[in-house]
Amino acid sequence: MLSLDQNELQGNLHPTIGWKLPYLQVIQLSNNQFTGLLPLSLSNCSELVRLQLDSNFFEEKIALDFGGQKSITYIILDGNNFGSGEPDEMNFISSLSNCSNLLELSLSGNKLRGTIPTSVGNLSTELTFLNFEGNQLYGRLPSAIGNLLNLDTFGLDGNQFAGTIPFSIGNLGKLQVVTFSNNKFSGAIPQSIGNLTLLIKLYMNMNRLEGIIPISLPNCTKLLFLVLSRNNFSGVIPKQLFSLSTLSITFNLSNNYFHGPLPFDVGNLEHLGSLDLSNNRLSGKIPASLGSCSSLENLFLQNNLFQGLIPSSLSSLKGILNIDFSQNNLSGQIPRFFEQLSVKYLNLSFNDLEGEVPSTGVFSNISGVSVAGNSKLCGDVTQSSSVGLKGMIGYAAPEYVLGSITLLDHVKDVVSLSMFYDDSQNRIVTTKNSGSDSDSDTSLSENLTRECLVSALKVGIACSAESPQARMSITDVVVKLKSILDIINSLEMQSGDAKSCGI
Repeated sequence: MLSLDQNELQGNLHPTIGWKLPYLQVIQLSNNQFTGLLPLSLSNCSELVRLQLDSNFFEEKIALDFGGQKSITYIILDGNNFGSGEPDEMNFISSLSNCSNLLELSLSGNKLRGTIPTSVGNLSTELTFLNFEGNQLYGRLPSAIGNLLNLDTFGLDGNQFAGTIPFSIGNLGKLQVVTFSNNKFSGAIPQSIGNLTLLIKLYMNMNRLEGIIPISLPNCTKLLFLVLSRNNFSGVIPKQLFSLSTLSITFNLSNNYFHGPLPFDVGNLEHLGSLDLSNNRLSGKIPASLGSCSSLENLFLQNNLFQGLIPSSLSSLKGILNIDFSQNNLSGQIPRFFEQLSVKYLNLSFNDLEGEVPSTGVFSNISGVSVAGNSKLCGDVTQSSSVGLKGMIGYAAPEYVLGSITLLDHVKDVVSLSMFYDDSQNRIVTTKNSGSDSDSDTSLSENLTRECLVSALKVGIACSAESPQARMSITDVVVKLKSILDIINSLEMQSGDAKSCGI
C-alpha cells in the first residue's frame, strides 16, 4: 500500500514506480500537488485494487492499459488536469473491459476531450458510480450505456454532450442520481425515464431538451430533486407530476415554455423546500392550494401570466423566506399577512396591484421588498424604495436585483462622479499624467474623461427604461462599464494607449 494523501507533496511520480513496486494494491495520493504524467509502468501493478489520485495536478493523456489489472475496484482521478486534446484520449476505457470488479470510475474536473467510446457498455456490470462531470467531452451518449445495470450514480454535468438521451437509460433501474446539466442534449426526455423508480436526483437543466414532460416521470416516486430548468420544454405541466409527494428539496421548471394553469395539485407538495416556475407562460390564478406547501422557503413565479388576487392561503407559509411574483398580471391589494411572515425578500413589482403598501415586517426593510411598476399603489415604501421610479437613473429594474443587492450598488463602486469632478475647483477634471505636460496630451485626457462620463450616464439611462424590452441586458451593462473602467485605469497608469469608450 502507498497511502500519502492530504499532504503537500510535490513533483512527478517516478516513471518506473510500477516496475519497482509491482505488487502494490493501493495507491492513494489524493490532495497533494503532484504534477506530470501518469507513469505507464503503473499498468504493471497487476494486483492493484484502488488507484486514487484526485485533487492533484496530473496532466496530459491517461495512457494506462488497465487490461492486466483484473482486481481493480476504484479509479478516482477527479480534480486534475488530465487531457491532451487528442480525439482518442478516452480510449483507455476500452482497456477496462476485463476489470470485472470495477465499482467506481470517477474522472470529474479534468480537461478531457473527445467522445465516449461504445466500449463503455463493456465496463463491469458491478459498476455503481460513473462520473465524467466538468470536462470537455462531446458527441452522443452511446446507447450501450444501458448495459451498466448496477449503476446508481451517473454524472455528465458540465460537458458538451449533444444529441438525444438514449432510450436505453431506462435499463438502469438502480439509478439514484442523474446529473446531465449544462450540456447540449436535445430532443425529448425518453419515456423510459419512468423505469428509474429509485431515482432521487434528476438534473437535466441547461440543455436544449424540448417537447413535453414524459407522462412516465411520476413513476419515479422517490424523487427529492427535480431540476429541468433552462430548456425548451413546452405544453402544460402534467398534474400527475405533483403527485410526487417525496419532492422535498427543489422542484425547478423555470426558463421553459410551459403554458396553461398551474394545477391545483401543486398543494400535494407539502414537504417541498423550493419551487421555481419562473420565466414560463403559465396563466390563470395562483392556486390557493399552494398554502398547503407548508415547508416552502423559496417560491418563484415571476415573469409569467398569472392574474387575479394573491391567495390568502399563502399566509400558512410560516417558513417562507423568498417570494418573487414580479412581472405578472396580479391585481388587488397587497395582502397584510406578508407583514407577519418570516419572508426576507419579496418582489411584487410590475403587476397591477393597488391600494396602500404595508409598512411593517418585510416592508420595513427597503432593500428586502420591491413593488415598482404598480402604478395604483400608494404609501411610503413606494416613494422611498431603493428601486426608485421608472425612467430615472436611480431606478433599478427587477432583472438588476439580486436579493437586497442591486446592480447600481456595484456601479457606484466602479464609476463614481468623484473620478470626474473636482469640487474645490467646480470643474470636470482628468486623471493627472505626470509623464507628459504637453497641451495636446492634456486635451486628449480631458476629452476621454468627458467621454467616459457621458458613456456612464448613457448606461444608467439605458438601464432605467420603462419597458423591460428596452432596457440594456445585464451582460451588456457589465461589458460597457468594464470598458469605461479600463479607460479610467489606463489614464491613471499613464498607458498612453487610451481608447474610445465605444458607447
